[in-house]
Amino acid sequence: MTPLAEAAGTQVRPGAAPAAAGRPVVRPLYVTSAGVVTAAGQTLAALADPDPAAAPPAGPAVDEAAAYPPRPVLAVHGFDVKEHFGRKGTKYLDRLTSFGLVACKHVLRDGPLAGSREADGTRTGVVLATNTGSTSTHSTLLYDTLTMEKPYLVNPGRFPNTVMNSTAGQIAIRNGLRGLNATVAGGQTASLLAFRHARLALTLGRADRLLVGGAEELNAPAAWAWHRTGVLHEGAALGEGAAVFAVQRDPAP
Repeated sequence: MTPLAEAAGTQVRPGAAPAAAGRPVVRPLYVTSAGVVTAAGQTLAALADPDPAAAPPAGPAVDEAAAYPPRPVLAVHGFDVKEHFGRKGTKYLDRLTSFGLVACKHVLRDGPLAGSREADGTRTGVVLATNTGSTSTHSTLLYDTLTMEKPYLVNPGRFPNTVMNSTAGQIAIRNGLRGLNATVAGGQTASLLAFRHARLALTLGRADRLLVGGAEELNAPAAWAWHRTGVLHEGAALGEGAAVFAVQRDPAP
């Protein structure tokens, strides 16, 4: 067995229940805080106990509805990243990165970690899951490249968003997180893979705590792609948002 596999699951924590013969011991991850951005609201309370009377309208923005396929859509309405971080440095942030930043803000600044030593960034990292990154940025830049008088006249401020790990990088930069930084792209199981990656990293001592979760944005090109694949049940809604958890190897003191 390789050292990586051994560190990931074969060392028994004192007091842990013995594993079945031939099966590795799976270490738990301890969740200390969480943050979300969803169509139901931008707090855990709104997600856990949604108020039907205060529910946001279903579907995309009215001026974009015609561009979407004929299936339910759950968008995060009324979202503006400037309300959370101001105008400085947010002009060219795409929706995907904005969701991730706000979810992490809830974890680090609005939750139990706010002002605590656990929020120190020296040994805190990020493991973020996504399906394809910002599809809207890719499609917009491609369209501009093909339709503008000169292809090099595209907006350079949007180029960083074309990199799949842009969101994880922005989260680390804005919050001073200098630990492990990784982006996991694994389709519909990406978030589960992100937690597996986080468990490996924590077990190997690459970080003391990690912000782990996933983020996706809603846009017409991606909506049509999912609609055409045929993998979604009829009537299944397309959505967007982010969920991030602060996890660590050992329980909080």
